Order: sequence, then structure tokens, then C-alpha cells
Amino acid sequence: MKTNVIDFSIIVPAYNSSNYIEKCIKSVYSQTYKNYELIIVDDGSVDNTLEICKLYAQSHQNTIVLHKENGGHTSARNEGLKQAQGTYIIFLDSDDWLSEQTLEECMDEYELNNPDIIIFGLKTSNSSKRLSINVDDGIYSGEKLKYIIDHNLICDKNGKAAFAKSLSGKCFKKSIIYDCQMSIPKEILVGEDGLSFISTCLKSNSLSVIANKNACYNIFIRENSISRTNDKDALKKVCILLDFYNIHILQYNQNLRKQINRN
Repeated sequence: MKTNVIDFSIIVPAYNSSNYIEKCIKSVYSQTYKNYELIIVDDGSVDNTLEICKLYAQSHQNTIVLHKENGGHTSARNEGLKQAQGTYIIFLDSDDWLSEQTLEECMDEYELNNPDIIIFGLKTSNSSKRLSINVDDGIYSGEKLKYIIDHNLICDKNGKAAFAKSLSGKCFKKSIIYDCQMSIPKEILVGEDGLSFISTCLKSNSLSVIANKNACYNIFIRENSISRTNDKDALKKVCILLDFYNIHILQYNQNLRKQINRN
């Protein structure tokens, strides 16, 4: 362990999460690798989420609890990112959890290949199988990374993406993701995490995939959850997202236009 260096900052945006957040927090404390900080950002909860988080922070010196007015996931992630001291950033939703070897295996990959992004396993709570990652495990840089970006970062000819378009199950160098995440406009309310991920990929020089190891991000699927398709403003929100893609993403790589259209 490197002296006075924090390897991982785990950022948890939380809003009215009192029924779920303890499992999330405990999954971080149970990590086999211990050089991390946990940053929980309470996004104006009106239940006792903040009180629960403060109670855990009292007995864990590596836990920071921030409180802000409600502003959504992006603003909460950004507040946590401003405070983060870790070399790598992991975003963890307050109702999800990490398998206990996640940080250890990310650290092994860091020491082996020093990638800008590490992509590990992703699993939902209603299935025993991991979500598909359409790229083999390994390190991708140079032409190998360019091929992914040009062909299936967003959507290939068969309608598949190389990776889930989200921040879940991913570990980013803070130096790479910081500006990308901070540049996401507050007006984007759908697909904002995928936009941050794709922007970061376009800035990265290397990406590691360790999807078949024990590191895993577990997504809690709530029963009777309301689909975004019931949102009367859904079309408007998607149009705002697509406008941002067209203005900002395509300036980095015009090869993405066909992928965006397919998607």
C-alpha cells in the first residue's frame, strides 16, 4: 500500500435510500483491499438516509458524508468527485453493492497495466448470470481501442454495444473522467451516465476488461419499478441527450455517427 495515497474513491449519490443504503455501505467496508475512501452524497433526502450515513461515518474514518439540496444524480456525483482524492473513481448507486474482491482485482489490474479505465463484471439481483460484455478480457490501447470506439462503443451493426452504456461496473482514473463528468449539463436527465462513460472512453489511452474475474457490480432490481417509458417528458429528454451527442461527441470522432443513429 502506498503511503499517503488513496487508491480508490467510491462515490455514492443517495436520495431517499434508507431501505437500501446500508447494504451498499457494508459492501464497501467488506472489500478485501482497504486503501479507499467512501464518499456519500446525500442529495436532499427527506427520509433518514443522511442520519444512517452519518452514523456509519462516525465509526469509519475513511467515510465522508456530504449533504446538498436535491439536484439529481449528476449533481450529486459531481459534488463527490470534487472531494475525491483517489487515483481511481468508482461510482456506486445507493441501492447497489460491490462484490468483496472488486477493489483488490482492480488494484491488481492497475499495478499490471495502469489503464485509464477498468471494466469489471455487472450483474442484476434478479439473475445469477452476469450481463454480457461483448469484448474479451484484456488490455486495449492504440489500434485495439480505436477499433472498439469506431465499431461498437455505442452500437454495432447487430445492435450490440461493447459495454453497458453507464458508469456502473467501471473504474476510472480521476484525471481522465473529471472533466468529462463535470461537463454533463444539468438539463440532461436521461442517459447522462452513459454519456459520461462514452466521453471518457474518447479521452482514454487504455482500457482494461476484467469481466470474468470476481470483481462485480451488483444492480438491485426493484419490483414494481416505474419505467421511464411512462414519463410524459421522455421524448423531450431523449432529444436533449441526442443534441449533446451531435454537438459534443461527434467533434471527437465522426465514426460514431452511424453508431448513434443505430442506437
